[in-house]
Amino acid sequence: MDKKHLIIGVGFIGAAFASLYVGQRLAPQPPARPAAVRQEVAEQAAATTAA
Repeated sequence: MDKKHLIIGVGFIGAAFASLYVGQRLAPQPPARPAAVRQEVAEQAAATTAA
């Protein structure tokens, strides 16, 4: 394997990781939970940590 192919391969691997990183940044955020659900989850978490 010569130097040119090595540089191209490393470039492709770098581009793949860059696309994963940028894709995560540009992805829409998941919708926020309703307040009632958030309150219930917080109460359940407090009950399990207190026990």
